[in-house]
Amino acid sequence: MALIDGYAREAVTSFAVSLERFYKFYTYVTCLKHRVNPVVFDDTWKKDSKFSERQYGAYLIAYLMDHKDKKPPSIENVKPKLDRRGISVWKEFRNNVIHNGYFPTVDEAKAYGDLVFSHINEILQDMKINSKSHIGEAITLHMQKISNLAKGKNADILNMVTICLPTLLSPITDPSPANNFDEAIQLVKSFNYTFKANLHRPN
Repeated sequence: MALIDGYAREAVTSFAVSLERFYKFYTYVTCLKHRVNPVVFDDTWKKDSKFSERQYGAYLIAYLMDHKDKKPPSIENVKPKLDRRGISVWKEFRNNVIHNGYFPTVDEAKAYGDLVFSHINEILQDMKINSKSHIGEAITLHMQKISNLAKGKNADILNMVTICLPTLLSPITDPSPANNFDEAIQLVKSFNYTFKANLHRPN
């Protein structure tokens, strides 16, 4: 939404944060697959929850643990096609935006978003083939945790009803609603237009 509305810097930040959260999800699912206790995982992850580089390292090791002879996919040192201000790799671009106050153009933000989208989608497709049941396990455990938190604050709640909405990059929907970043943008624009039209439609 930020990119569509023209907020390029906010869009880049959102893409970067989304990638970090995905690395955690991948690491979590892979640890479940290798019979790591989820409570122990959560306690251990808290020690690195504020350190992006450590989380990235955890993803790399988890991928190696699961694939043995295959190098983990990475976009850290991919060179951007856009030649702007001497930025040599996308990692440097991201850090300049988040930490150094650089305001990217919409084209730069879109190019970075496309890179992140493709990167996550590549790993996600592999997970759906090789770790499908453990994706389901991770989602179930998360829902149980949320349910327990809610019941802890509201003792009178006996049952919870959940709904699962498809997202542009979905660990459970196959195939994903969007095959590439351009399709994803068009889907968001379409949804936003439909939502606003219904919101302002007279009764």
